[in-house]
Amino acid sequence: MPRICGVTARVPPHEVEQLNLRRRVAERLASDPELVARAATLFDDAGIERRYFMLPIDQLEQAGENRACDEASHDLLAAAFEPICRRAVSLGLSPTTVFCSGVRASEMQSLVVSHGDTWRLPAGLNLITVESSPAIGGVAAVGAAYHYLAAHPDRSAMVVALSAISPLLFPGDDIASGLPALALMSDGVGVTLLAGDWAGHREHTDLEVMAAQSTLPADSFGRDHRQPALEYARLALDPHAAAKAAESLSDEIVVFLQQHHLSRDRVSNLIVQPNSRLFLEAFERWMKLPASALSASRAVLQKRGNLGPAGATFVLMECCNTLPGRGDEYAVMAAAGGDGATEAVLLRS
Repeated sequence: MPRICGVTARVPPHEVEQLNLRRRVAERLASDPELVARAATLFDDAGIERRYFMLPIDQLEQAGENRACDEASHDLLAAAFEPICRRAVSLGLSPTTVFCSGVRASEMQSLVVSHGDTWRLPAGLNLITVESSPAIGGVAAVGAAYHYLAAHPDRSAMVVALSAISPLLFPGDDIASGLPALALMSDGVGVTLLAGDWAGHREHTDLEVMAAQSTLPADSFGRDHRQPALEYARLALDPHAAAKAAESLSDEIVVFLQQHHLSRDRVSNLIVQPNSRLFLEAFERWMKLPASALSASRAVLQKRGNLGPAGATFVLMECCNTLPGRGDEYAVMAAAGGDGATEAVLLRS
């Protein structure tokens, strides 16, 4: 079976307390009491304490800062890739393919050109963009890597999931249209190292990837990665859409486990993409879970915000310390979008 050999996740250095951002938004909307009330509801439903952005807010609010954000994104990607590449070298792995979610091909190519020799990346590194919504992109990329390595067990691969939405959050004077994203989204990156069954050294801390399953609506393919993040945020904070996404994911996980002859009580960890407080609470209800079952997802959401496609990687890193590595513990990495798309990956420690 393919296996996960390493995980790292990073947020940019510019931390913002959610309460401070909430006050800032209320001041900007002070002339419209209805919008102030709507913003307050959205911030409550997000369930977040702090957020992280590529640049300070004052700088993001200025026009023409895309170049500075691109440079910050490049530095953040480099900071996350460097330890994963060291890990690959220590295990005798030479990844041939990178599966990307939320990352432009040009961004990855620039990173490889800048650091490839230092990180001992092969010259012909294959970059594959996973076309899916921001809600499920990170888990979908892990699923894509699983299928690739199941077919090529002598190879290794990396998955990179990036949220770099902050340039879209402060569009001048018109912040009303993007209020859900402004209440919810953060920047961050997650990188996962995977290896086929015959590749490199195996360690007891590796997680076996047993299976992956996708349910994607037809219009999920071929869309730009960044603009749909605003729609994703709107759906994550819409009570009906969040409940529907939670129901869809719950149903898919039950069927997924049944297909692999597992019951819910065999799963020790649910590594769920933390869309919003509304979504996590609805998912707990549908799955009849105790409050502690999604503690890792809730902690990531509260302490870092919604990290788009990178969110599930942050949750995976939180959970890695609790999986004992005995070979008899199962976990499900899962994500749901408001458009009906779901992803699930079955892991065994």
